[in-house]
Amino acid sequence: MMDRSMLLLLLLIFLSAFINEGLLQLTPGHYNIITNSPTTTTPIITTTNSPTTTTPITTTTSTPTTTNSPTTTTPITTTTNSPTTTTPITTTTTPITTTTSSPTTTTPITTTTNSATTTTPTTTTLSDSTTWSPTTTTSTTSSTSATSPNPLLTTSQPTGNTCPEETVDDLTFPLTVIGQISYSIQLCPPGTPSAGNPMALAECLSSTHFHGFGGLQFLDCGLNLEAFESKVNGTLEENIYVASSVQMLTSKPEQLTSQNITSAATIINNLLSATMLNESVAESVVATISQLMYTDEDQYSEDTYDALESLTKTLEDFALKMSNINSSVLVQPNLVVQSIKLSNWTPQVQFYTVAGLSQNSPESVGQTLGADTANTASSSGRPTDLLLTIKMQNDSQKDWGNKNLSIGMVLYENDRFFNSKIFNSELDTKRRVVAASLTDKSFLDNVEFAIWPKNTSGSTSYDFACVYWDYAQRDWRTEGCVKILDPDGPRCECNHTTNFAVLVSFRADYTYSEALNWISIVGCSLSIVGLVLTAVYQIKTRKQRGANSTMLLVNICLCMTTYYLLFIFGINNPVQNSKASVSEHNVIPSSDLQQTVDQGPCTAITALLQYFLLSTFAWNILYAAHVFFLIRNALNGPPRAFRTIATTVGWGLPAVIVGISLSTTYTFRDPLGYRQEEFCWLASLDKTGRFDPKRPMLWGFLLPLAVMLCFNTSLLVYFSQTICCGNPNLKSSRTTPMKKKILSSFSLAVVLGLSWVVGYFVLITHDKTLYIILSVVFCLCNTTQGVQIFILFTLQSFLKTRTRNKLDSKTESKGGALKMDTKIPH
Repeated sequence: MMDRSMLLLLLLIFLSAFINEGLLQLTPGHYNIITNSPTTTTPIITTTNSPTTTTPITTTTSTPTTTNSPTTTTPITTTTNSPTTTTPITTTTTPITTTTSSPTTTTPITTTTNSATTTTPTTTTLSDSTTWSPTTTTSTTSSTSATSPNPLLTTSQPTGNTCPEETVDDLTFPLTVIGQISYSIQLCPPGTPSAGNPMALAECLSSTHFHGFGGLQFLDCGLNLEAFESKVNGTLEENIYVASSVQMLTSKPEQLTSQNITSAATIINNLLSATMLNESVAESVVATISQLMYTDEDQYSEDTYDALESLTKTLEDFALKMSNINSSVLVQPNLVVQSIKLSNWTPQVQFYTVAGLSQNSPESVGQTLGADTANTASSSGRPTDLLLTIKMQNDSQKDWGNKNLSIGMVLYENDRFFNSKIFNSELDTKRRVVAASLTDKSFLDNVEFAIWPKNTSGSTSYDFACVYWDYAQRDWRTEGCVKILDPDGPRCECNHTTNFAVLVSFRADYTYSEALNWISIVGCSLSIVGLVLTAVYQIKTRKQRGANSTMLLVNICLCMTTYYLLFIFGINNPVQNSKASVSEHNVIPSSDLQQTVDQGPCTAITALLQYFLLSTFAWNILYAAHVFFLIRNALNGPPRAFRTIATTVGWGLPAVIVGISLSTTYTFRDPLGYRQEEFCWLASLDKTGRFDPKRPMLWGFLLPLAVMLCFNTSLLVYFSQTICCGNPNLKSSRTTPMKKKILSSFSLAVVLGLSWVVGYFVLITHDKTLYIILSVVFCLCNTTQGVQIFILFTLQSFLKTRTRNKLDSKTESKGGALKMDTKIPH
């Protein structure tokens, strides 16, 4: 028996040496074993605080996982308090590496149950899971080796920087980026308190030989968020279990109610304040807070804001104590928590985030120390989109001594947790909030920060304010902060530390096509000349075509000439380029949308443009009606009251539409409800840049125009059918050539303004190339409509009349010569 015992001991020592020398290259696991007492090389010993004896240790070559109950997982065996005996520890032959921070020798495994020894961090590489329930018995199983992948994973080959979809313990986890948490596809079944939430989570881990999921944590589907409020401040295992469970229960933030958000914030706040806190709990907590920043703000209540406010305070304090859990930075998509300890005096510390990288990835966050830190670029040379510099007082170096100053920073990707009542977000913009804190504020000189805003589509920054969050007032304040006018972007300086933000107001910003601009100017100018000549010619030759047709065409020319002139000289807002410089006063804007009272003639020009465009089409449909009566009543023509009705409709109907538009959408303090800012034309988009059917562009112009175009199109079809198929009411012995019939239909289409139909296709098209083509066609057709009318109704008629007069003069000359010849005797 003695020889067999000695042989077993030698085997364990050899195994321990093999682990330390050959397997340290494995990627560190997710959890730590904490031990602080000096240890010696001993076999595996299990001790309890209760009056019990040492339980036997069984060593086997099998790899089963020892579990106590089908509940959530914990990383490793730790402390228990109840007077019970410990269960045997089943240890596989797979090696486990244990490292202590004290000058000790390496032991295979030392597990202490609430003994009188203190603890120091000892890292053990794990990629497996341990099932835990809140009892006094725990077990640990490890199955990771340096030569073979995790046997629980269906795939063991690296795939770029992601873990492929894999199945772990009959739970499937989708494709996930390395280092990120993945939730199982399997959800808690309907009818359970946690219905619809994932049943487990795992982390995408990377090693030399494979990428796979580890650190499996299960969710008890029989519990909800409210049930976990009373489970905080227990043992470390309980806090790990609560933190991972709350993370899974908030994995679908868009579905959380006000009570859910309040409960989650309360639990997270208690976990951060708990004495039993490690990196695993902190990572789950930060991930949960990041998820809560996706929640619907409409679900927030006063209790929710109270809980979130308390959470931000606790998070700021936690950033100063992160070094206690051997962590310096925690990064999530919506949240960054970073800490640094200064053992020596330094003039300034700078935190930054790199622009152009994925949202809050670990590579996008950095820090620099010393006086020569960059102000516009990170250490990698990439530009930054957030820069915060904490400057120390120059005379604080002599008072430094042996002090270790801790600096904490918290970066929120949005201001969802800060409910301002004096600053409204009408454009749904995102404001980043950064919190800076020091353990000893007497060393602080000032804090400088720059947060470059991300412009919303179709807008540009106009003014800004440097603010901090005042917990007493529960709103943004400016005391102690000044803004620095810098052409590179908004910069701020404050004489204290807290939560900072830059409140930016935006204004509309438009880009124009230079080619279309010149096409419009040249086309409109030529059209004005053509329309004036057409009107003069129609009046001069009115006896040849009748009073009604002359009146209709002259009114069309008058309306079109007026709106062409307005378009050339007034479509661009005359005050568009008078953008006020950024105010030197640090005043909080009322909203993120810059609004000014009505100034200049832009509103009047918009109303006149709307009126004369509608009048043009009103006279167009009257011209179409006149043609219809001529076809149907070839002998009698239009009714006797046609001129009176035409005058009333042509000038009165557009006035009614314009009056309704102004009265329902325009105010002096908010003229943009009726018109645009850059263009003196009807408003069509809401404040977020989306088409708004409540704006006058739709019902004040597009719908009336569509009705008129439909009527004109129907008349054109009727006219074309009549002249092509023949009308019994229009009997003639002569046959009209097809070329002349087509020209007549085209002339009518031009005067009826049917080319405006192309504009509707421009509005509904989503293809970029087709949009450009249709825009050019629309611009060409409509800016040259006056030229087309002049060619078809004036120049052509003038040339025909001139040709006819020449023929008549030749005929008369021949007739006169023949008459003279009859008088000459032969």
